[in-house]
Amino acid sequence: MSQKKETRQILGSLLWEAQGGVVSGPSLCARAGITRQAVWKTMERLLEEGFPLEIIPRRGYRLCQEAPDTLHPLWLSLAASAVPGRPTFEVLDEVPSTQHVARELFRRGVPSPVVVLAESQSEGRGRRGRSWSSPRGCGIYMSVLLRPSLSPRQAPLLSLAAGLAVRRGIWRKTGIACDLKWPNDLLRGGGKVCGILTEAASDPDQIHFAVVGMGINVNLCGRVVPKDISPTPPALLQREGDPLIHRGWLVVAILEELVSLVSLLESGGSQGLVAEYESHCATLGRAVQVITDQGITLGTARGISSEGALVVESAEGVRQFASADVIHASLG
Repeated sequence: MSQKKETRQILGSLLWEAQGGVVSGPSLCARAGITRQAVWKTMERLLEEGFPLEIIPRRGYRLCQEAPDTLHPLWLSLAASAVPGRPTFEVLDEVPSTQHVARELFRRGVPSPVVVLAESQSEGRGRRGRSWSSPRGCGIYMSVLLRPSLSPRQAPLLSLAAGLAVRRGIWRKTGIACDLKWPNDLLRGGGKVCGILTEAASDPDQIHFAVVGMGINVNLCGRVVPKDISPTPPALLQREGDPLIHRGWLVVAILEELVSLVSLLESGGSQGLVAEYESHCATLGRAVQVITDQGITLGTARGISSEGALVVESAEGVRQFASADVIHASLG
């Protein structure tokens, strides 16, 4: 970590520990081991970047307790300080895709977990190359770079873990209960609020890295519901008249759940994960169309296998699909 970044981290940590209390300039100087001018310059820069900080004349500095909706990397790192592995955050204004950035960070050897976020994407995408609308400041567009100790056959379980993590995080922070749609979506009232794209590189024995991308339609922001080229119509977490949902806290909650669930998989807990997923999966018990490169299968979704595959009862018998597009008959 560079000296500049270390200074920012130290000052941010001191303000975070004060829990909204005012910390004087001399106190920050003494505890951080820097000059008062260095403190002032750092705080001014953080303010310009949108870090939720207040400068109290003749008294000092404090962190805003009612922090505005923020995706500032320092704020996120402080809020996520208890997450195992101490994730780092890359927050960008606009990128073609956060997936691209995360893969490049892997190639550069950046330690995981790393969370890449963007305020907007110009080439956001989902399964089968579908586009994902990413309007500025309204949603969460993030990719998490992981190096899980899992075998390639467990790769489908990562998508299930990601779906559960998003569902848990949304419930914790908003009280909104979403349904899971195998293998990659979350639904609210039949509309799609989240799409997940998991990409992994492996050899026959080990996953080298995985990038879990999540696009979540969070706030209205004065806009119409984003367009999504998908068989399932889009939806938002925030509805007309609802309070603004804080994206930063939601990111941290989802990350906490994702790291916990991946750890569960690594320790052999896939059975519990699959059971929880099944209990919230709106696909099960439904008539479905399963679309693969080999064609379309019509049937009824009966369950999830121990390796995350969808079990479908069709006229040709019971089949398992490790990867496919699924259309719910009553939603399609």
